[in-house]
Parts: sequence; structure tokens; C-alpha cells
Amino acid sequence: MMVLARDHYRAHRVDLALYTLRGILDGYGPANPARDPENGEAFYLRGAIYSEQGMKKQAMEELAYATELRPDLVEAHLILSTYMLEAGNAAGAKPHLEMVVRFNNLSIPGHLQLGDTYRLLGDIPAAKRELEWVIAADQQAVAAHYNLGLLYLTAKEVPGVSPLEAAEKAIEHLSAYQQKIPRGGPDDVAELLTRAQSKKAILELDAEGGDDFAEGDDGFE
Repeated sequence: MMVLARDHYRAHRVDLALYTLRGILDGYGPANPARDPENGEAFYLRGAIYSEQGMKKQAMEELAYATELRPDLVEAHLILSTYMLEAGNAAGAKPHLEMVVRFNNLSIPGHLQLGDTYRLLGDIPAAKRELEWVIAADQQAVAAHYNLGLLYLTAKEVPGVSPLEAAEKAIEHLSAYQQKIPRGGPDDVAELLTRAQSKKAILELDAEGGDDFAEGDDGFE
């Protein structure tokens, strides 16, 4: 029946797909009970359909149960983590994204979202590692430049990088993103670039002032 449900879904016969999934997971009554009520893939497919239909609550319930039954269902973890990140729940998204890269270490969306999740949670080294991996793995994944630009601009400290270097790297990544910005991407890039450039200018002035003071701080010419 799963084969039939998937075929209906791929052919955009969503009502028939849901009807078939009902037979697998819920049954059609006492005389026709559920065929496989613990089928994780069936819960995932029904959750994906609900997600496409905008039924967020129902989708999350189906997908959460799917990942409990089948932790290897990468797409279920990705959809769940996306909902959680949209709601500001980075802590909730983190374990789902870690499962994504565990079962598919080549998942660009998994590493990308995990990098931004680590950034939001303040784990800057881990965020930097994931986002740099994405850039190295796929030069078309320009969103990683945006996220790295945010990281260098907003992090209180980036290990091994001075504040001035962080401002320069923020400019570098935000500029790279701006050059290839996809339609519908974040519209605050210009503002972020201005902030990064201003921060760099202030840091350069501070450095120049510090050098001047260091040369004359003994009171002698």
C-alpha cells in the first residue's frame, strides 16, 4: 500500500494518497483495521502532505512521530527543523538537524541549517565549521555566505579572529552573498553591509588612536 500511496502522491492525486495512508495507519473501521499503524514512512508522507497544504500543527505531529519510529527519515527531520527555526526554537531544531547530518553527511540543507542553528545557540566554532563546509561543498549555496556574514558581524567573539578581522570577513561574505542574491532572499543585506563597514571603520580608528597613544604615553618626545 505504501507503493500505491507514493504513486498517488507523485501523480498529484493527494486525496487518494491520503485515503491510502489512512488505510495503512488508521484503517477504515472495525472491519478493516490499520494495515501497518507504526509505519514511519507513512507518517512522514502524510506529514509532508499536510505541510504542503499549510496544516502546520498536523504536519508537525505526523513528522515528529515519523522520526521517533524512523530516525533515519532525513526529510522529516528537515521539515520539522524548518518549522522550529521559523518559530525561533533553535534548541528544538538542533537534535533534528544533527540527525540529518548523521544519516546523510552530504546534506547541504542539513549542514546549512545546522550551522545557523549553532550560531543562534552561541556555538560559534561549530557554526563556522558547518557553514564553511557548505561553501566548500557547494558554491551555489550562497545562503551560507549570508549566515557567515551574520556570524562575523554579530558574534561577541570568533575564536582565532580579531574584531577587525571579523568585520572584514563579515563584509567579504555579505558582499559575496549580495552578488549572487537569489530572488526572494533576505532584503536586509545592504543594511548589514553598512553595519559591517561602519564597525570596521570604528575599529580602524580605535587601532590608530591606540598606536598614537602607545608612541607618546611615556611623556617624552
